[in-house]
Amino acid sequence: VLRTVLEEADTLERAVEILVAVCSALDAAHAARLVHRDIKLENIFLTLDDVVKVVDFGVAKALDHGTTGDGVLTGLMLAARMAQTRRSIADLGTVMTRLPQVLVNVKGVDKARVETDPALQEAIAAEESALAGSGRVLLRKSGTEPLVRVMVEAATAEQAQDVAQRLVAVVKDRLTL
Repeated sequence: VLRTVLEEADTLERAVEILVAVCSALDAAHAARLVHRDIKLENIFLTLDDVVKVVDFGVAKALDHGTTGDGVLTGLMLAARMAQTRRSIADLGTVMTRLPQVLVNVKGVDKARVETDPALQEAIAAEESALAGSGRVLLRKSGTEPLVRVMVEAATAEQAQDVAQRLVAVVKDRLTL
């Protein structure tokens, strides 16, 4: 529905007005240390009263409480922030900077050692340091398969790819079954 509204917006100002409301909602989430992780037109609704709603926080991350998404935890954290500030989600926010992201699934590895292997931890720390706050690194074991997910966000797609490939090489070298 929002896609149609934006395509048929009679003025650029109307489209910008809608997008500003989305940014405000995301800002509110970020102020509560929540990252949505699935922003797309299908997750943005316009009510009959012309209010913009950002929905589906099911894969969001509560940054102070873990590195994986939990929809229930996210909803509780967001509700707590709104109650604490006595503000609506639309009132809370800052605009986020979207960074290029690379995700690589490394199969056939001992996923149990991803958090304890010293050489791997050293490589992760070195890459995080090199990013110097302009990106992030996340290695996570799969809950259902013998694989490790290597995710890198960086200022450029090339940098994210380079960091991811270096870490994949270390994961394969250190954790291959």
